[in-house]
Parts: sequence; structure tokens; C-alpha cells
Amino acid sequence: MATYYFRNTGDVNWGTSSNWSLTSGGGATGAVPTSSDDAVFDASSGNCTVNTSARVCLTINFTNYTNTITMSNTITVSGNVTLGASMGISGSSALIINATSTLTSNGKIWSSGLTFSGTSITFTLADNWSVSGVVSLSGTTASTINGNTLTSSGNLTSTTTATTSGTTTISLTGGTWSNSSTGALRNNLTFTSGTITVSGTVRYDTGTLTYTSGTVTTTSSTLTIGASTTLNTNGITWNNVTFSTDATITLSSNLTINGTMTTGTLSALTINGNSILLNGSLLVGQNNNVSGTTNIIFQGTGTWNSATNSNCLITNNITINTSGTITIGNNGNTVRYNTGTLTYTNGTVVTSGSSIRFAGTQTIDTGT
Repeated sequence: MATYYFRNTGDVNWGTSSNWSLTSGGGATGAVPTSSDDAVFDASSGNCTVNTSARVCLTINFTNYTNTITMSNTITVSGNVTLGASMGISGSSALIINATSTLTSNGKIWSSGLTFSGTSITFTLADNWSVSGVVSLSGTTASTINGNTLTSSGNLTSTTTATTSGTTTISLTGGTWSNSSTGALRNNLTFTSGTITVSGTVRYDTGTLTYTSGTVTTTSSTLTIGASTTLNTNGITWNNVTFSTDATITLSSNLTINGTMTTGTLSALTINGNSILLNGSLLVGQNNNVSGTTNIIFQGTGTWNSATNSNCLITNNITINTSGTITIGNNGNTVRYNTGTLTYTNGTVVTSGSSIRFAGTQTIDTGT
């Protein structure tokens, strides 16, 4: 293990061994860092280009660095990362952190990619971080990100089957939020500003999902909630929303859904708080019991259906108040309603070929 300082030789390549020294501003006494070596860029260091892939180091420190590192390829760091307030950054390849580490930004915006990797790693943000490149969550097992706020104005993507959690609030100010695998995000997540696209199926649970401002596009996407969660997203119109397992959902504001709201199978789902404004359809999963204080309001055109041959009970208050058409139990299915108040206010309701089964003490106010 050694500490190597990048020199100012006119040759900018990371991979040139004579560009490294054992002392700041010293001669060519070093070597290209390995995963056991610390890499330091300071006031005596020149411009650096990560000229080939698979560059590694134990820690990396840019304190007092005033020149530019060009991320033409990735650097994998197995320890602490410290940025310099006056450093320059170019290129788009990622800084990959794959071990327990403390990350210090010193107020510098990291304009390249930032990847949280490794196995069961805890990452600690010593101060707020802003990243305008791709933030990637790719731990092979559950990862934890603690401390301060991580602001992403580029893309936020999960590429892992494992969860990511912790005390860090992730703030989105632009770009795309996507999952390419099944891992759920559990840190508090806030849509803060800018234009944000929700792409494909994204998975979120346990924390608080909040909309503050900005334009959020959800066309063709599905938000999957896999555990107890607080949703405060008034200002976002979601496409599809799936509640996939036993959970208690707290709505701190109205939840607006244009597509289909789906509840999971073999589970008990409780939804409390504000209303669900449903512009599309409701599908209650097999052997799923849905309850709570939230009023579900059909206000568009869609279906109210239960999984075929299932015992699917819903006890939340339901209101039909639409200028569109609601089809109940299409394809000959039976929908089951229990305990709550079922109210018809307006709209066309199609019931032909279907059955609705009432159970328990309830109020039915469906007019004509």
C-alpha cells in the first residue's frame, strides 16, 4: 500500500507510471495506483485523463487540485472520495465506489457518473452532493446511503435486485428515473424541480416519496410499491400504480392515477389518508383485502375488477363521479365490496354480465 501523487509532466494519462510520485511535486518515484494505493491530486498535479478502462485506487483525494480530470473511462475506488472545490471535471464515465466509504464533495458538482456498487456496503455523505451525470445504484446485495442530500440532475437508475436504503434524501432535479432490475429504492425521494421522466417500472417503498415542483412525465410507466410507504405526490399524474404486497400506505396528498391501480395477491393492503383519483381502472388481486380511510374516486373511463376466481375484498369508501364510463366486473367477473360506503354521483356504469357481492355492514348510495 502506498500514496501516489499525480505529477505535472505534460503527459496527462493516468496510466503512465512516470506520472506518479511518492511525494507531492516530486520525481517519477511512483507507479500507476492499484486498489491498495491512495491516489492524490493536489496543487502540484497537472491535468489528468483516465485513458483506459479499469483504473482503480483505494482512496482518491482532489483537495487543492485546480486542474481538470477527464473521465474518459471509469475509476473504481475502494474507500473514501474527496473532491476539490476548484477542480475541473470533464467526460462522462463513472466514478465507481465499491467499498465502505465517506464521500466529501466540498461543494463541487460531480458532472460525470457516480455508481454505488459492492456487496452490503454503507456509503456516508459527509456533506451534500450534486451529480449531473448518471447516478447508478448497483450493489450486488443491499446498500445503505447515509447522511445529507444527494441531488441528481442527470439520470437515477437502479441496476440491482437488491434494495438501497439509508438516511440520505435523494432529490431529483432533472433526467430520468428508471429500474433495469427489481431492486427497490428506500431512501426518501423528492421531485424537487426541472423536467423528470419516470421510465418503465420503478420500485419504491418504505420511505417518503414527495413531489415539490417541476414537470414529471410518467407515460407508459408503472410505480410499484412493495412495502409500507408514505406518498406525497400531488402534482404528479401517475400512469400505472401497483401495490405489490402487505403494506400500510399513507397518502399525505391525493394520489392521481391515469392508468390502472393494481393490488397484490395473497396480501392485506391498508391505504389511509387523502383520496385516490382514478382516471383509469382498479384491479384487486387474488385473495387480497384492501382497507383503510382513503376514498377511491372513479373519475375517468375504466374498469373495476377482481382477479378471476378470487376472494378479493375492498372496504375503502368508493365513489363513482365521472363524465366517462365505468365497467364493473367485465368478462363475467364478480367484484366484492365490504363495510365501506359505495356512492354513485355521475357517469355511465356498465354492469352487464357481471356480479357485485356485498358483505358486512355497509352503505350503498348508488341512485338509479
